[in-house]
Amino acid sequence: MSVLSESPVLSTDIEPQFAPGKPVIVHAPALPDMDAARDWLDGRREALLALLREQGNFLLRGLPVSSAEDFAVVRDALIAHRAQYKE
Repeated sequence: MSVLSESPVLSTDIEPQFAPGKPVIVHAPALPDMDAARDWLDGRREALLALLREQGNFLLRGLPVSSAEDFAVVRDALIAHRAQYKE
């Protein structure tokens, strides 16, 4: 059995979809705006990060992202500390 399915931190309402040879997909529910998306992400941050640690990646689908600013909201909700930029 997968560690993922036994993990207590994943006892939220996210339902990762697994398919052999494909990235894991997590579908967000229909959310009206980025404020609701931020709240949804905040409530599932630990579960999503646990999934990321176990799987190495996942696709997050269904968020109302329509601009670079919206993408930054998602990034900031999931990544607390960004790496420093170096040339």
